[in-house]
Amino acid sequence: MPMNLTTSPSTSIFAIHGLNGHPFGSWLSKTDRPTMWLRDFLPEDIEDCRIFLYGYDSNFLSDIDRDHPKHDLAAQAKTLLSSLRKVRSGEVGIHFYLVTRAAVGI
Repeated sequence: MPMNLTTSPSTSIFAIHGLNGHPFGSWLSKTDRPTMWLRDFLPEDIEDCRIFLYGYDSNFLSDIDRDHPKHDLAAQAKTLLSSLRKVRSGEVGIHFYLVTRAAVGI
């Protein structure tokens, strides 16, 4: 889901949170007045950018069996690639950046 809409983007930025993270909360500052730098500051520095947050179930370990992962990271990576293809379908000449947070498993 795009955070901001621009009619003619020159840049697409996809932000992916890390394991046990949150698509929005992982990018919030830990202050009395939280800011979300992707939303609050980045558009000022990169004109005509389109910012997407990619969310996925990042709770990696099973609640039942804490010794085994509950997700197949390869399958999650394929889902991410599929989402990127859909969003970027038909785009020509638009810069693409992938921003990750912490230990991104995919």
